[in-house]
Amino acid sequence: MDDSRTVPGRFQVRGLHNLITERNQEVTPMRMKWKTLITKVAVWILLELILNLLGLDNLADYSEFLFHTRSISLTNSAIT
Repeated sequence: MDDSRTVPGRFQVRGLHNLITERNQEVTPMRMKWKTLITKVAVWILLELILNLLGLDNLADYSEFLFHTRSISLTNSAIT
């Protein structure tokens, strides 16, 4: 059953459902980037919450602190 009809001399009118379905199937690179960004942010927030509840977030922060301190000292020794 085709729910599209033609308006004489102008354009073809489609049903609202078909229009929405077609627009949702069009995946542009910008939409992909937004979906990827939203997914990554959501996963990061979820992991932060889980690690914080388990008390492991502080451990991760401390390891980052140690790593950055070591990289800064290596950079300073390379400069001097």
